[in-house]
Amino acid sequence: VVGDPCLPEFRDREKLPYIEAVLLETLRWYPIGPLHDLTDTRPVLPHMSRMADAFQGMAMTWNETCYPNPSAFDPRRHLTASGMLAEGTSSQYFGLGRCICPGRHIADQSLWAVIVSILATLCIGKARNEAGHEVNFTPEFTKGLST
Repeated sequence: VVGDPCLPEFRDREKLPYIEAVLLETLRWYPIGPLHDLTDTRPVLPHMSRMADAFQGMAMTWNETCYPNPSAFDPRRHLTASGMLAEGTSSQYFGLGRCICPGRHIADQSLWAVIVSILATLCIGKARNEAGHEVNFTPEFTKGLST
C-alpha cells in the first residue's frame, strides 16, 4: 500500500484498515486500565470520592455479546466482510464523556506509529529452540501500571 522502501505515514492511515483493527484489538484485548481483572470488581484507582460510578474492570471490552470469544486476539472483529473498518468501531479506551483523556489523540497516533513501524521493519515470528523448532507459549499478563 505504501511501497517497499517507505515507512507508513499518517496520511496512509485510512488505506491501512487492518492496522487500525490491530490497534483497536490491542486496546480492547488487555486495556491499560482499569487496573483489575474480571474476578475483582473493586477499582484500584477510584476516580470519585462521593459516588461509586466506576464500571467493572474489563467487562466492557470482554463483553461476549459485543466481542464473541473475548479472550482471543482477533483484529477481524473490527472489520467488515470486505476488509474495511466497521462502522461504529471506535476506541472507548481513552474514556468517555467528561472523563475522556485530553491526550487521547497523541496516544492514539503514537500507538499507531509504533505498530506500523514495528510491522514495516521487523520480521515477527515464534522463537525457535536449538533444534530449530518453534517454541509455543501462553502469554501471561500482570495487573497494574508500569512506568
